[in-house]
Amino acid sequence: MTPRGHRLAELATAVGGTLRGDGHAPMTDLSIDSRQAIGGEGTLFIALQGERHDGHRYIPELVARGVRCFLVHRDHVPQGDGNSNIAVTDTHDALQRLAAWHRGHFHGPVVGITGSNGKTVVKEWLFQLLRGTAHIARSPGSWNS
Repeated sequence: MTPRGHRLAELATAVGGTLRGDGHAPMTDLSIDSRQAIGGEGTLFIALQGERHDGHRYIPELVARGVRCFLVHRDHVPQGDGNSNIAVTDTHDALQRLAAWHRGHFHGPVVGITGSNGKTVVKEWLFQLLRGTAHIARSPGSWNS
């Protein structure tokens, strides 16, 4: 583990994928939405596929914006010099494996807030109340998916 993030080779091992390219690159950010991809060499873009979308089609635009590392379906090879990728059979499954592996590095309690209404407000209230007494990690927004 780097001071912030993980090396691409570690991530490839964690998801059971095949590393193609430089495995030493430190990944500090993940993105599943090309519109909100942070960009730069520390971002790993995960090309999710669904019934009506395919994240692979946004890779050329992301390369132009400086993203160099991708988690892709094994049949896809991102074009461009200096790109590295992790090839897997199912990018959605790999994302789930990656999340579980990353969570395994932390041993603090997890609080889940559920319900039909008010989840984001309660999350933010708890953060405001507890931030001076404990280390708090929370999602940066409202992620209902």
